[in-house]
Amino acid sequence: MTSWAEEEVKTAALGDQRLNKRWVNVLDHLGQHPQISIPAACGGWAETLGAYRFFDNDKATFEGILTPHRAATLERMAACPVVLLVQDTTEDDECVCLGPKGLGTLKDTEKHARRLHPTVAFTPERICLGVVKATYWSRDKPSVREARRGKGIDEKESARWLESYQDSCALQGHLPNTLIVNLADREGDIYEWFAEYADYVPETRAHWLVRAAQNRRLQEDEQTTPRRKLWETLEQAPILGYLDVEIPPRPNRVGRQANVTVRAATVNLAAPKRKAYHLPGITVGEMVCLIASLGGWLSRS
Repeated sequence: MTSWAEEEVKTAALGDQRLNKRWVNVLDHLGQHPQISIPAACGGWAETLGAYRFFDNDKATFEGILTPHRAATLERMAACPVVLLVQDTTEDDECVCLGPKGLGTLKDTEKHARRLHPTVAFTPERICLGVVKATYWSRDKPSVREARRGKGIDEKESARWLESYQDSCALQGHLPNTLIVNLADREGDIYEWFAEYADYVPETRAHWLVRAAQNRRLQEDEQTTPRRKLWETLEQAPILGYLDVEIPPRPNRVGRQANVTVRAATVNLAAPKRKAYHLPGITVGEMVCLIASLGGWLSRS
């Protein structure tokens, strides 16, 4: 009988059958106990040693590990009428002790900033289907604001959000019977993303849901002076309904209930200025506004 781990990595191609089999064993052990340490999950010294040898093998690359899991995830996505592709960036910083190198005491450390940007598939019922894309990189020293303004989107970390949406559009073309919606928090409020949406034909155009961070300018209207802004315009849109949202407690903050007013409107966004290139104005409809006691804003195509 085929185990779930064997089924998950059935398309694995790490260049060594023994390595593929070891991967199945590692995945089976860690999958049964994802909340505990690797030695505890493996259950024995031989199994633990095999797991760390697998991690240290040059053939067990980031892309090699992700590719068969992505293939299995796409099979699960094909069976769903709607799939939400949620993307975000998480920190994975490494603190290196400088003491053993003779450069300082045991208390002296050096921080290496690392980031992981995954795109994870969920059903609307919050069932996780798997990871479809992930980017891992070491973070450079932050550049000054003026220097970032002169760079194109492809030269910034912001490109990860756009790349995730582009991958979602590619998946939409391969899964015509599944509605794909890419979701992002405030960091995804990037004008280039919205302009990218307009460039795709409907058959390969994934939808999107982004929490707005910018009170963007709207295109000029001969009947409106001065130029309107996004949030003020949505506050005047017709009310579609009301929602009650339970806000869980946080450190130093009690849980509460937010009363949300839902509004929607089609808006014409004015293009921001870029030093490196020119962007067109675009129309976004429907733009959805959620007004609550916590000031949340959501927008979608």
